[in-house]
Amino acid sequence: SRHHFDDDRCRQLMGKASPALATFVEAAGELPIRATCVMARGWIDTRELVDTYLSVLSSQGIREFTFKHTYVAYEKSLFADAPANLWSRQHALNEDPFSGRGTILGQLPWGPVIRQLDSLQVCYYFEPDPIWELENLRCRSVNLLSDGSVYASLENQQSLLFQLTS
Repeated sequence: SRHHFDDDRCRQLMGKASPALATFVEAAGELPIRATCVMARGWIDTRELVDTYLSVLSSQGIREFTFKHTYVAYEKSLFADAPANLWSRQHALNEDPFSGRGTILGQLPWGPVIRQLDSLQVCYYFEPDPIWELENLRCRSVNLLSDGSVYASLENQQSLLFQLTS
């Protein structure tokens, strides 16, 4: 995850240990990189800033990009009352910067579209909502928490699959 094209702005959001873009790209070597950016008010929040992000990171050889909405936990989520969720709620942004652009390559079952935009592969990703997961009997991930709890969805406390023991 890299949430800004500017190294200093990225560190403001992600912490002092966040590496410079050039340092990260050099360390990755031949590994392909897919850059993931959570769009948030006051950070990357316009189509113009998305395009600048694409330009800066693609100049480093990166060709795959995922931009995400600012995730705000649902009311029944395990994290609904977390301080980070308050920040997310205050900075929430949910707008596809690629709508109407590029060639559609595919689509995830709950809606996110993968596009070809010139030489870049881009996607504006959003999570399926809990109702969609229930209606379609699908979950996009299994979530292991530090206490050993394993949930099908962090949005539903009743989705506990099992509890690991030491």
